[in-house]
Amino acid sequence: MSIHYSWDLDTDPPDWPAYQNAIYIHRKSISSRTPGYFFLLPEERFHLQCLAVPLRLQEQMPLITLPLRIHLVRCSELGCSEDLNESTVTEIMCRNDYWKQAGIQFALSGVNDSNNAKNLEKDKSNRNAGVLERNLAGMIPLEACREARHFIVNGLTRGPDGEMKNKEKRKSMYLDTLLTPLGYQNDLTTYDLYFFDMTGMGSQGVCISRPAHTIIMGERSTKGYDVPTKRPHHCLARAMAHELGHALGLGHPRGLKFRDGTNQCEDNNTDIRCREEKRNLMYGGQDRLGGGGGYLEPW
Repeated sequence: MSIHYSWDLDTDPPDWPAYQNAIYIHRKSISSRTPGYFFLLPEERFHLQCLAVPLRLQEQMPLITLPLRIHLVRCSELGCSEDLNESTVTEIMCRNDYWKQAGIQFALSGVNDSNNAKNLEKDKSNRNAGVLERNLAGMIPLEACREARHFIVNGLTRGPDGEMKNKEKRKSMYLDTLLTPLGYQNDLTTYDLYFFDMTGMGSQGVCISRPAHTIIMGERSTKGYDVPTKRPHHCLARAMAHELGHALGLGHPRGLKFRDGTNQCEDNNTDIRCREEKRNLMYGGQDRLGGGGGYLEPW
C-alpha cells in the first residue's frame, strides 16, 4: 500500500492543531482512494497514519492524566513487606514516566468514592496520596489465606511452553476471594494496583481484570531468580507500566506483523544498541536484563 505524505517530512509541523488537521486530511484521502482500508485492523490504520503524518512535536501533545491508586496488601501469608510503603512507592512512581511517550501519565489519586472510603475505615491509609495500606488478614479467614498461598506457590507455575498454568483459577481466586473484600470493583474510573508478596512462580504481575483496570503485582518474583527475590525498584516501575498497558487494552506485540509482512515493532534492527533502545514496553523481561522494554511504537 503506497503512502501519501500529508506534509513535508523535512519540516516540523507548526503546532498541535495543524498536526490534527493533517491527520484529518490523511484519513479522508486514504479512505477514499484505498479499497479495503476500513477492513484493516485499527493498529494497522494507525501505523499507516504515523508513516504519513509522523509525530514531530511530542512536547506539544496534550497530556492525559489517569488516576492510579496503589494498594499495599498486608497479610502474613500473602502481603508485601513494610519495605513497600508510601515513600518507596512514591520513588517507584517517579521512575514511571514511560507512558508520556503516548501523551499519558498516571498520577496517584486519593479516595473519593464513598463505598471505597467505607471499606477503608479500618485501614491505615494515606487517602490523599493514593497509597493505601490494606489489612487483608482482618477481612478473610486465615485458612483461606493459607490455601491461597499454597495455590500461588504450587499451582501458579509455568508449563514447558512458558505459559502460566491455571489462569482461570488464578483470576477467580484473586477477584472473588482476595480482592472483593478490598472493594476492587467499586470504582471503575480509577486504575488500581495491588502489591502482594508474590503472584505466582515465574510471575511478576498481571492485569487481573481489564474492565475494572485492576492489576496485581508481586514484591518478590522467581522470574530470572533461583529463589523468590525482592525486585529492584526500577524493575517494579517498568513492570507496573507494562501491566498498566494491559489495563489500557494492549496485548503482547512480539512476533506480530501487519498484513504486508511488516513487523509491528521496530526492535528487529540489526544494531544491538538500537534494538535495545526500541525494545517495546509490552515485552516481558527478566530483572537481570533490565526488566523488559521501555519503548512505545509511534503508532
